Amino acid sequence: EELENFSVIARWDVFEPNVDKGGDVQRFGILGLAYKVHEKLTFVVDRQWTKAETATLVCSDGSKTSYDNRWFLHTIVNF
Repeated sequence: EELENFSVIARWDVFEPNVDKGGDVQRFGILGLAYKVHEKLTFVVDRQWTKAETATLVCSDGSKTSYDNRWFLHTIVNF
């Protein structure tokens, strides 16, 4: 009964904007866990990452990288 309130979240995308160009494939993933406190309140913690074949992702300082990952905490409130 306690585990009914938990959900696993997973997503995996592979994106190649130009199949003729090469070197531009990006992979995006999400892995997380959701906990439904009440029928109107859910908390979600997840990790999201992007991996590119070349350094095309722009960092906050302006530099470029091929990998980015972040942790997120989401709250879902239903009215």
